[in-house]
Amino acid sequence: MTASDRERQLTTSADSFWRSWGLPALAALALTPVALVAHSYKFVNDDQILYIPFLRRKLDPSLYPGDYFFDQPQAGISLFEDALVWPVRLLGVEWAMLMGYLVAQVLILLCLYFLARRMTSRRAAYLAMVLFILPISIGGTFVRTYDNYFNPRTFALPLGLITLIALWERRPWWAAIIASLHLLLHPLSGLHSWLVTILLLVWWLRKGYLSPRSLVGPAGILLATLGLLVWGSGGTGALWLDPIWRAVLWVRTPYVFLSSWKAEDWISLTLYLILGIVGWVSRQRDPRTTQLCLAVLVVALGSTVAVALGSDWLGLAPLVQLQLARSWRLVIVLAIIFGADLVFVLFERWGWGGSL
Repeated sequence: MTASDRERQLTTSADSFWRSWGLPALAALALTPVALVAHSYKFVNDDQILYIPFLRRKLDPSLYPGDYFFDQPQAGISLFEDALVWPVRLLGVEWAMLMGYLVAQVLILLCLYFLARRMTSRRAAYLAMVLFILPISIGGTFVRTYDNYFNPRTFALPLGLITLIALWERRPWWAAIIASLHLLLHPLSGLHSWLVTILLLVWWLRKGYLSPRSLVGPAGILLATLGLLVWGSGGTGALWLDPIWRAVLWVRTPYVFLSSWKAEDWISLTLYLILGIVGWVSRQRDPRTTQLCLAVLVVALGSTVAVALGSDWLGLAPLVQLQLARSWRLVIVLAIIFGADLVFVLFERWGWGGSL
């Protein structure tokens, strides 16, 4: 190989790295402050009034002695507060929350790009990043597609997106490890990544994509993580929603109970589903994309049934906290991706694709 050949190879590699990683990272860094301003980032907002006391008690266990809020069984399920202890010690609560929010948003946008890039085109992936930061909520439920404050869902969402990427690439070990971390960091959103991973592992086994022996390890990781979570949350004691806590939720966040949902909430959720389906069928998709989307949809529909049974009738704490609007978050992410791709499909069919 001559010196000019080596120089050409290095230039090609640098160009490839810039297009594959540099531009998406630059786009994520540029969009994050835009979203920060557009959404009006807030401190001590919404659920942060719950997380901040937990953080302070982690730093000083003598605080809030005998407070029922900290003693309810479902109070210690997430590792969110544990993960923030050291940043809070170094920076203080307000700055730690802000830095965590900025880092999480950059990672979310990057992971969204890489997921969209695998299922659609590069230009659709960039548009999906822009669409994702729009201030859109699910009906009147106060659940936004892009949160304006730091919370466990935001903190853990990159892990959910990385799980989907690993599943699309049919990497069972990586999918199992990341989904398990997601489950431990924020069980209420991580459960969906965990279920999608389990569902696809079973599907791959049935279709012969992977051998039974190759799935033993990933399945063992997933089941062991679930067992660890149940054990760490106090076993079955955390399954039943305490009546006092139920009354608090009913006053503070009534949308966690389906009996409080209005027509606009259901219409909003339906529109996201329609957008995702129309975008998905608008062009020929890779079989891996189809399998992943079907698994996410099945889990979302199953969560809908579970929430309907558990929130108003059975009073099961995990099903109440699961929250239907948040159970569809992965579906909404896919809807945004396919909606972005649909824009370019329409431009191509109208004969304008050459200019984009």
